[in-house]
Formats: sequence, structure tokens, C-alpha cells
Amino acid sequence: MPSPRARGRASNFQFRRLTGNATFISAALPEGIYPPRFNRYRDGGAYGPHIDGALMQVPGTGRTLRTDLAATLFLSAPDEYDGGELTVETDAGTQQYKSEAGSLVLYPATSVHFVLPVTRGVRFASFFLDPEHGARRPAARASPSPGSDRAGADR
Repeated sequence: MPSPRARGRASNFQFRRLTGNATFISAALPEGIYPPRFNRYRDGGAYGPHIDGALMQVPGTGRTLRTDLAATLFLSAPDEYDGGELTVETDAGTQQYKSEAGSLVLYPATSVHFVLPVTRGVRFASFFLDPEHGARRPAARASPSPGSDRAGADR
């Protein structure tokens, strides 16, 4: 995995790009963004069904944010790995995403979501949370499976 400094630079770059993107701003109406985190799945790595925590500590600030929207930014092209679909269960049914590198999926953090096992290659992605968008349900938690690296992640 990259060093904490490299992850910090990548997180800051991603934050600047997001806050300058009119489509993201109009879809999410963010009051703030929990700092982007990065994950890598390979060799059967997956992340089980869960709902993101309602409250998250912002690293290094002592500040707590309530999180209502989640976003996953795909960093690997879909042909670079097999499996690894982001799966989100919504009122409209189960949706699966395996999008082009640079594509972003925005979904309620209160939705059960998970990443299917990666059976070939490596899936890199970034995720972040957007606070203050509405009611929360109790959170279910999951742990990453072997073959998953979640840099500083707790979801």
C-alpha cells in the first residue's frame, strides 16, 4: 500500500476534484465530505454486507460528522479484474456496479452494500461519505475478508 503521505496527497487531490465538479455538487449537495479513503481487493478479497456508521471521526480534527451519503470512486478499469462488483441494496432492488476508472457511484450510506470477491487481478477504489442528508437506521458492521486492504478504513 502507498505511504500515509501518498494517501494524504491522493485524498487531497480527490477532494479538490470533487468539490470542483458541478455534477457531484448538484447530486450530493454536500455540507462537507469525510476525507476520501482507499481500498484494494485481490486474491478473493471482498467486503461483507454492511451499513456505514452513522457517526465518523474526521482524522486529526476531533470532529465528528454524521454520514448519510456514501460514494465509491472506481480507480481500476473493469477489465483489470474479475468479480469485485459494488452491490447496493435499495428500495428499487439490488444494484451492481463495476464501472470504468474515474466513475463515481453515489448511494445512501443507510443502504446495505458490499463488494463481491475479486477472483482475478486487483480492484482499486476510493470511498468517502457525505454528512447531514437525512434519517439514519441502526448500522450493521462487517469486516474485510483476507485479500483486502483498506487504508485507514473502518467500513
